[in-house]
Amino acid sequence: MTPSDRRRTNGNLHLQSLRVYDGALGGIAGEPKIRNWSWIRHIFGGLPILAKLTKMVNNPNPRILVAGRCIVRTTSRGRRIITNGPVYDLTIAQQLLRVHGLHVVNERADTDMITRFYPALTPASLSPIILTLTSNHYVGSEICATGVNMELHADAFTICWNQQRCAESKVSGRETYLKFGFRENNPKCLIVSIHPS
Repeated sequence: MTPSDRRRTNGNLHLQSLRVYDGALGGIAGEPKIRNWSWIRHIFGGLPILAKLTKMVNNPNPRILVAGRCIVRTTSRGRRIITNGPVYDLTIAQQLLRVHGLHVVNERADTDMITRFYPALTPASLSPIILTLTSNHYVGSEICATGVNMELHADAFTICWNQQRCAESKVSGRETYLKFGFRENNPKCLIVSIHPS
C-alpha cells in the first residue's frame, strides 16, 4: 500500500486491517500463524499491532490456588495429594478448552483411552466430558509426574458418562475418572489421567 493509497483509504484502513489480521491467525487452537511481520507492521503501523496481539494471546489464568500455597500430603504409595484444592477454576478451564483444545500428556492415559473405553476415546470425544463437569464432580487434586523432572498440578473429577449418548447419566453411564491441569502461560488443557473408576 503506497502512501497515496493509505490516504485515499484512510477511513476504511482500520476495518480492512482488522480483516487482514483476523485472516492471519488461525490453525490449531487459534495459535498465531503470522510469518511476515514487516508486512503486518506496514498494514497496522507500529504500536497498534502490539495492542491487538496482546489482546489476542492474553488468556485468563485458570489457576486459583497459588503454587506455593499448596498443602501437600504424600501417601504411602508416593502420591502427592493437594489437600486444599481445587487448583483451577473449572469455568475458566472449560473456556480455555473450548478455544485451545486439549492434549494427553502421558502414554498411560493415551493407552487407557484406547483400551479401556468402547468405542475408544479421542480428544474430540473427551472434550464434551470435561465441558459437562461441575464443581460437584470434583474429587481432589494431586501433583502428577508427567516426565523426567516434570510435574503438573491437576484436579481430578468423576462423572457417570454415557458414550453412546455423549451425556452424563447416573442410570446408564459408566463412572469415569479424569484428571487434568495447565502449565503456566499455556492455555491448552493437559490430560494426565482418564479411565473407568
